[in-house]
Amino acid sequence: MKRAAILTMAFWAGCVTTGTVEQRGAQVDKLLAEQFEPMYNCTPVELAQAEAYMAYARHESSEGRPHTAESYLVKAEENARLAFERSRDRGCLGDRDGDGI
Repeated sequence: MKRAAILTMAFWAGCVTTGTVEQRGAQVDKLLAEQFEPMYNCTPVELAQAEAYMAYARHESSEGRPHTAESYLVKAEENARLAFERSRDRGCLGDRDGDGI
């Protein structure tokens, strides 16, 4: 009985809940929304992959597949990070104040 309880606890400790997916997903969504233009201009592939993986993670979570949701969530976070890092170039950021410089 004690062994079964330990195994059950270990199983649930590794699971990603719908709330976890939504919480971490909200962070990804916020980054993508705030940095959409430079990412769209310079890293469209990573941006699209981050958005797609986030949608897959939410779908898998809603279907009760936490391990698959976790793998998609990690890929979404990685692609969002790559898109952000690779879109920091001056040409990506655009002319924010419209002065042509």
